[in-house]
Amino acid sequence: MTMFQSGRQKAGAPGKDMPTPSVFSLIVDGQDIGPFTQLSGITSEVEAIEYMESGESGPTFGKRPSRAKPARVILKRNFTTRRELWAWHEAVRAGKIPAAAKDCELALRDATGQTFVSYHLMHAWPSKVEISGVK
Repeated sequence: MTMFQSGRQKAGAPGKDMPTPSVFSLIVDGQDIGPFTQLSGITSEVEAIEYMESGESGPTFGKRPSRAKPARVILKRNFTTRRELWAWHEAVRAGKIPAAAKDCELALRDATGQTFVSYHLMHAWPSKVEISGVK
């Protein structure tokens, strides 16, 4: 999955932090598939490879960037009765990865419902869906 941030970030007053998100929306195929109330993180990583070079003054050791790992987004607490997320995950489980890899948008919204920053996710697919206990 490839991810980039859109330019729709609201400019805050100087010295003020960005608003605290109250909901995270995942928009897939133009449909908001339900609000998530927790974002555990967005992770992007490039592996490092170690190397050694010989030179006049002896060996030199170092690290260089290598393979980029796909970005990982973990959303939690989706309160909805809609089934789009489950159907999308079922397509992945059935091995239909080329059809299931979708471009989508992760929108972080404030308490008024206004998007203050969004991320475009390319070739994203749900690797895990978990229904936890309800009290």
